[in-house]
Amino acid sequence: MIKFIIYLLESSAILAVLYLLYIVMMKKETFFTLNRFFLIGIVVFSLLLPLMSFDFSQGKIAVIDNSVEELNKFRTSYYETAEAWEYEANTTPISLDNSTPTTKVVESAPIDWTNILLKFVIGIYIIGIVFCLSKLFWTVRRLRNMILIYPTTQIDGITVVRVSHQIAPFSFLRYAFVHEEIVDTSALDQIIAHEKTHIEQKHSIDLIFIQFLAAFLWFNPLIWKLINSLKTTHEYIADKNIIKAGYSLVDYQTLLLRQLVSDNSYGLVHNFNLSFIKKRITMMKSNKSGFFGKLKVALTITCAILFSLVLFQCNSKIEQKEEASIQLEANLKKYMEGENNIVTTGEYKTPPLFTVANDQLKVNGKPFKISEVQSILEEASIGRHGLVPLKIDGNQKMKKVREFQAELRRLDRRKVIYYGETASGKQMIQPFLVPPFHWANPSRDDSLYPEFDLTNATIEGNVATLDGIEYLQLNLSSTGVNYKEEVYQFVKKHVDKKSIAYLVSVTYDDTDTFENYLTNLANVFQGFEKLYQVRSQEMFGKERQNLERSEITDVSDGVYKAVFIAEK
Repeated sequence: MIKFIIYLLESSAILAVLYLLYIVMMKKETFFTLNRFFLIGIVVFSLLLPLMSFDFSQGKIAVIDNSVEELNKFRTSYYETAEAWEYEANTTPISLDNSTPTTKVVESAPIDWTNILLKFVIGIYIIGIVFCLSKLFWTVRRLRNMILIYPTTQIDGITVVRVSHQIAPFSFLRYAFVHEEIVDTSALDQIIAHEKTHIEQKHSIDLIFIQFLAAFLWFNPLIWKLINSLKTTHEYIADKNIIKAGYSLVDYQTLLLRQLVSDNSYGLVHNFNLSFIKKRITMMKSNKSGFFGKLKVALTITCAILFSLVLFQCNSKIEQKEEASIQLEANLKKYMEGENNIVTTGEYKTPPLFTVANDQLKVNGKPFKISEVQSILEEASIGRHGLVPLKIDGNQKMKKVREFQAELRRLDRRKVIYYGETASGKQMIQPFLVPPFHWANPSRDDSLYPEFDLTNATIEGNVATLDGIEYLQLNLSSTGVNYKEEVYQFVKKHVDKKSIAYLVSVTYDDTDTFENYLTNLANVFQGFEKLYQVRSQEMFGKERQNLERSEITDVSDGVYKAVFIAEK
């Protein structure tokens, strides 16, 4: 939903930039046909550019290359902000405020105003589209009915519809609509010549096409200004052809002024006279654009092309980043299979492979210290959204693993890909999100590490209660524990009473093996998955994988994966 809203905002911004470029540079020039197609192109490009990408060799065009970098940084920042907003819209934090009375239990989840606002905005947007498209359909239908109701006459190859009530002449598709009293007057010849230009150049098709696209950007006031500019340009083209055909300029201008009053209200037609007649008369008297005008047009087109290339390249970078994890896994799989001479390009090279085995930490086979992790990650350009490849021996004791993972958490490098193999020797790749330190920063101050004190808690079995919050305490090193069922029963109890005052706290021993730790941790999360499956059947009679998007949201509502990994 957020990405779609961002797409609409980007489309509107592109339309604004290109249309303002037209207003400043091309509006007053007499290259009417070029202006016509430039205006149509603005709408088409504003809808397509955010979706298009083209990767050209970087560095050859400095102005593009530098602009790409700056724009990409800006776009990345608001994408991250939007993603965080969407995440918060679907997440409710658990309060651990010690001032909370011990008897207080949260009875229901707070109203998700952010999510409601997003749905409201999308709903209004869809209503706007339906209204605009309905109006377009209604206009076409009304004009079609006029063609069927009123008598028609063929004049100079044009089908003239003789309308009984007073209207100003206009054209639509291959029809010219005129008041029947005008048909037998001397003014008809100039009117038909004018409308014939609209018909032959298919100006009505322009308006139908643009108004259809405008329905998807209806909230942007500039799109309606652009449509008026396109209509004006159409009229300039028709006026130019009238004068070029040898008709008297004075007689033609007088005819326009006589037709000044009009009650037409059709958005798809070309009225013989519009409210901008003064502008049309002024443009008829204007000299043809000379060298300076051609220079302005050339500069405008150059700026539009450069602007498009910058967006193409920026979109290409974003697409590459979205595909980076796939490319990374492919490269690392080859690396794991012994293919060390992997060809990599640009910033998407194979990152260093961290391994933990026999109590030794290594990167690409070379020993390293915990204090060196930050410099290694920075040298490899692995940022906070980058993937850290990690291969841990199944028999490795958890002490070294804890030290390494704690450093990743402190540096806010939480996206990890675990590499290993099954008992049969099959290679496995498992992505994992290491639990966060919300206060993580580059300092090595040990005081930043949290302490979780349940000394004063009320204990009943493996459930501790403190300040109204219940903590399910699980030691992943224990034997004979059904972690999946324990978590399922504990969380279900709170979900049934619409309470979010719970937390699953898991611990492990430094002497435990990584294989046992990862297996039991997976079982903890399977407890939540079981609850999702049960709720799917109870609420919709379906398996969770068969749910619709809205149904998945309903099933997940009120169920929070509140898991805290407590390290000793």
